[in-house]
Amino acid sequence: MAGARNRCFYCSDSLGTDVEHFEPITVSPASTFSWRNLQWVCTNCNRHKGNRPTAAERLLMIDPTMVDPWAFLTLDEATGLVAARYEDGALDACGEFTLRVLTPLTEEGVITGRERAITSLRSAVSAVQTDPSDFEARRAFRAAVQKDDYGVSAWFALWEGARSEPFAALRRDCPAVWRRFVAWTLASRLG
Repeated sequence: MAGARNRCFYCSDSLGTDVEHFEPITVSPASTFSWRNLQWVCTNCNRHKGNRPTAAERLLMIDPTMVDPWAFLTLDEATGLVAARYEDGALDACGEFTLRVLTPLTEEGVITGRERAITSLRSAVSAVQTDPSDFEARRAFRAAVQKDDYGVSAWFALWEGARSEPFAALRRDCPAVWRRFVAWTLASRLG
């Protein structure tokens, strides 16, 4: 239900203290005891989510156990803000709905946490680029990926962030280290 650091399933900022049913019991009584329906969340996110999504909203709420949230959200790397993707002249409905329901995702503490994770990853990548054979630099890079509670590693390894510096240079100049970065990111997402 929670990663090794027991962070909230939604905001990743606070300690997961409540067991939350992604599909509310009132909407899906049959999934009450389904492990895939139970998530560790903080009280703040649990309160904001409440009994959502309703049956009609089920397809709009991003369920990170089923889909990659970055498919619906975008990251402003300079500020740590997330927003719904804008494609084909409109905001992504799932991203927009999820951010409207889970307002803690756009609160200052969560944004600051994302900024810290981005800074840590950029610093680790820069150190590896200085000397790709430096075992300690690669170990620190892997540790930064593992400590990323906010999922920004996936943004840089698998999404548009791969085109920003210093990640683009790492991908171009150190393909073996890049492949490890992608593998570490995927492994950390699986728990």
